[in-house]
Amino acid sequence: MFTRPRDGAGPCDASRDASAPLGVAMTTFSIFIDDDRYSTPTLHFVIDDDEAAARAFAIRYLLQSSHHQAVRIDVEGTEVFATARRDLGPGSSEPRAS
Repeated sequence: MFTRPRDGAGPCDASRDASAPLGVAMTTFSIFIDDDRYSTPTLHFVIDDDEAAARAFAIRYLLQSSHHQAVRIDVEGTEVFATARRDLGPGSSEPRAS
């Protein structure tokens, strides 16, 4: 697990309040993209403290190419999100409500 300093304060920032937390816990999100040109998914990593940001990144990847058919996000081997191109509404960047 990595940490990112809050408010842009780096570890060497002497002006930082010593009682303030050092950082935010970061998560490594594994993003698998199913592409109809390849037999195995393409793998990307996103390191962030926000699952919503990782989901937005994954959906952007899905929409980057008409060859990208589906996307899945795993955290430590557990699926936390999945969607397919067919599940997205026309002109939308969000999965359809079920």
